[in-house]
Amino acid sequence: SIPKESNLRIAVYNSLGKEIAILANDTLQAGYYEQVWSADGFSSGVYYVKIYAESLDSEKKFTDVIKMLFIK
Repeated sequence: SIPKESNLRIAVYNSLGKEIAILANDTLQAGYYEQVWSADGFSSGVYYVKIYAESLDSEKKFTDVIKMLFIK
Protein backbone atom coordinates (compact mmCIF):
# COMPACT_ATOMS: atom_id res chain seq x y z
CA SER A 1 0.00 0.00 0.00
CA ILE A 2 1.39 3.38 -1.02
CA PRO A 3 -0.34 6.43 0.54
CA LYS A 4 1.15 9.04 -1.86
CA GLU A 5 2.94 9.07 -5.20
CA SER A 6 6.41 7.72 -4.43
CA ASN A 7 9.62 6.41 -5.89
CA LEU A 8 9.62 2.73 -4.93
CA ARG A 9 12.41 0.17 -5.00
CA ILE A 10 12.06 -3.45 -3.90
CA ALA A 11 15.11 -5.71 -4.09
CA VAL A 12 15.93 -9.26 -3.01
CA TYR A 13 19.29 -10.09 -1.38
CA ASN A 14 20.89 -13.42 -0.59
CA SER A 15 22.25 -14.30 2.87
CA LEU A 16 25.65 -12.81 1.93
CA GLY A 17 24.08 -9.42 1.16
CA LYS A 18 24.41 -9.64 -2.63
CA GLU A 19 21.51 -8.13 -4.57
CA ILE A 20 20.07 -10.93 -6.72
CA ALA A 21 16.80 -9.47 -8.04
CA ILE A 22 15.02 -6.13 -8.40
CA LEU A 23 11.26 -6.52 -8.14
CA ALA A 24 10.32 -2.86 -8.53
CA ASN A 25 12.17 0.36 -9.32
CA ASP A 26 9.64 2.91 -10.46
CA THR A 27 7.49 5.88 -9.55
CA LEU A 28 4.04 4.68 -8.52
CA GLN A 29 0.77 6.45 -7.79
CA ALA A 30 -1.01 6.01 -4.46
CA GLY A 31 -2.76 2.64 -4.22
CA TYR A 32 -2.38 -1.06 -3.51
CA TYR A 33 0.14 -3.18 -5.40
CA GLU A 34 1.26 -6.80 -5.41
CA GLN A 35 4.61 -8.06 -6.62
CA VAL A 36 5.50 -11.71 -7.26
CA TRP A 37 9.07 -12.98 -7.19
CA SER A 38 9.76 -15.79 -9.63
CA ALA A 39 12.41 -17.75 -7.74
CA ASP A 40 13.19 -20.14 -10.59
CA GLY A 41 16.91 -20.85 -10.57
CA PHE A 42 17.38 -19.95 -6.92
CA SER A 43 18.08 -22.49 -4.20
CA SER A 44 16.17 -22.91 -0.96
CA GLY A 45 17.43 -20.70 1.83
CA VAL A 46 17.18 -17.37 3.60
CA TYR A 47 16.70 -14.22 1.52
CA TYR A 48 16.05 -10.61 2.45
CA VAL A 49 13.64 -8.20 0.79
CA LYS A 50 14.47 -4.50 1.10
CA ILE A 51 11.68 -2.00 0.47
CA TYR A 52 12.54 1.66 -0.02
CA ALA A 53 10.01 4.39 -0.78
CA GLU A 54 10.49 8.14 -1.05
CA SER A 55 7.50 10.48 -1.33
CA LEU A 56 7.73 12.90 -4.28
CA ASP A 57 5.98 15.81 -2.56
CA SER A 58 7.95 15.75 0.70
CA GLU A 59 11.16 14.46 2.20
CA LYS A 60 9.46 11.47 3.83
CA LYS A 61 11.28 8.17 3.33
CA PHE A 62 10.43 4.61 4.30
CA THR A 63 12.84 1.68 4.48
CA ASP A 64 12.19 -1.86 5.72
CA VAL A 65 13.94 -5.20 5.42
CA ILE A 66 11.99 -8.44 5.61
CA LYS A 67 13.58 -11.85 6.21
CA MET A 68 12.16 -14.50 3.86
CA LEU A 69 12.63 -18.27 4.02
CA PHE A 70 12.35 -19.86 0.57
CA ILE A 71 11.68 -23.60 0.46
CA LYS A 72 11.29 -25.54 -2.77
